[in-house]
Amino acid sequence: MTDPYTSWSTSPFVDEDMKQQLQAMSLEERQDAFYQNLEFGTGGMRGVLGPGTNRLNLLTVRRAARGIAQYIETQGEAAKQRGFVIAFDNRRMSKEFSREVASVVADAGVRVYLYEEPRTTPQLSYSVRALNTFMGMMITASHNPPEYNGLKVYGEDGAQLNLEDAKQVVDVINQLDGAETLEPASFQTYLNSGRIQFIGEKLDQEYQQQVKTVVFDKELFQTTDLRVVFTPLHGASGGTVRLLMEDLGITNRYFVESQMEPDPEFPTVVSANPEDHSAFEKAMELGAAKQAELLIAVDPDGDRVGLAVRDGQEYKLLNGNETGALALHFVLSQHQQRGTLPSGGVAYKTIVTSELGRVIAESFGVEMEDVLTGFKFIGEKIRENEANPDYTFLFGYEESYGYLAKPFARDKDAVQLVVLLVEMAAHYKQKGMTLLDALDALYTKYGAFKEKLISVTVKGAGGAKQIKHALEDVRKNPPEAIAGISVEVIEDYLSQVRKSQQGSEKLHLPEADVIKFMLTDGTWVCLRPSGTEPKVKYYIGVRKDSKEQALKNVEIVSGWVESWMKTKLEL
Repeated sequence: MTDPYTSWSTSPFVDEDMKQQLQAMSLEERQDAFYQNLEFGTGGMRGVLGPGTNRLNLLTVRRAARGIAQYIETQGEAAKQRGFVIAFDNRRMSKEFSREVASVVADAGVRVYLYEEPRTTPQLSYSVRALNTFMGMMITASHNPPEYNGLKVYGEDGAQLNLEDAKQVVDVINQLDGAETLEPASFQTYLNSGRIQFIGEKLDQEYQQQVKTVVFDKELFQTTDLRVVFTPLHGASGGTVRLLMEDLGITNRYFVESQMEPDPEFPTVVSANPEDHSAFEKAMELGAAKQAELLIAVDPDGDRVGLAVRDGQEYKLLNGNETGALALHFVLSQHQQRGTLPSGGVAYKTIVTSELGRVIAESFGVEMEDVLTGFKFIGEKIRENEANPDYTFLFGYEESYGYLAKPFARDKDAVQLVVLLVEMAAHYKQKGMTLLDALDALYTKYGAFKEKLISVTVKGAGGAKQIKHALEDVRKNPPEAIAGISVEVIEDYLSQVRKSQQGSEKLHLPEADVIKFMLTDGTWVCLRPSGTEPKVKYYIGVRKDSKEQALKNVEIVSGWVESWMKTKLEL
């Protein structure tokens, strides 16, 4: 049997440039590039660009597209006619991958809609719904380094594929022959025939009109003297946000021009991740020059947003829990003031997101429902409930900087949040408050909440096994107390059981390798392994009477958890 490296080196479907790259590989590079097929998981696939079965390239993308096309074929002629929509962001090879996917899917008799230039993930999500397509794809690696790219697949509701449908797609892909054996299809042929259609500006305008519906008080934009700096970090959202700010009349708006155009090399940032302080470097320089009160940074595919607020002569970054709590409270209070707060209103957060959101929602008579980590689960909940006339989606968010204000998109939408956050900051400025003041007001009213995330990588080939065994041990020998605080409830999402002194009950969420401990004083601890690398994450949340107490306690508890898990992992 021919080994994969030789098979790729001799395949007629591998171009000469890639064959030269294969020949130049060291033995170690060959092994890493071919020791496995790049996995297509429940959210799609992501990997380093380059030749090989374990890399993202035209051939591995072709194989994934072929599997998706075959899956659509099994769903019948109506699914094929409804079609498939594709968008891509600014990354290396994104446009080429979009055309490869389009041609392969069209070759299976499926109607394809394709953006010609970079667009955001939430616009792709909106496009699935606006065009009523059967599925969609976003080509992006989010905020990974420049050498990465990836594919995210969406269902007909505009949310990332649910677990059941994703498994069916993965099963089809896994049955296909090697990527190097699959013949390419002709993009130009299907473009000429009309089976592939480019999407015009109409959808851009429709999406922007939808974003404007997030606003509560449009007049506030014209009257506020709030100064705002925006950067898309070389990603796909720059043009859309610039137009929106102009249309809404946000006067004191400043753009980090060196980062406004899509650029796959991200030349001015170390990391294009709004969770990283360094991503705000250029925005802070411009903010200082313009005396801006608010800095907003959006990641490359436009689904995550980070905030920095002026604090004296410095800027303080808010984390995802803080921004989410402020936005949730603003949305609910604005509805309440206008008499538009519905009786059946529901908000969503993930199980590792701060409990402050639940306390805020309940104070407005709004239900806060938990979902597993991953925004697809919020999208799934919206779909489950939208036929119910007594149900209204009000807000959804996760601690990892993802938020959704209106469900015309079904993935996290940073563009919506840019508009909402500017209005929120302008609203508080009118009251003589910054967003830091507003956050302190929430803590005074609801209690001081503080969270911490610890991520531990277990190196070596056996890292994933070590983590698996450690979590098995935690399940067999759960602690009665954490940092001296008694454990009140244990939620095990693998066995889907919630245990307390009152007994056991079933958890009504999908199965996941996650364990959460709720302690008697309101503290919680959640353990979750990464699904893609030998890494385990510890999430800790506390609630105290003062910020000082909360900061102190979160450090005490996180130190205990880290030490305890170190022994479990035998590090």
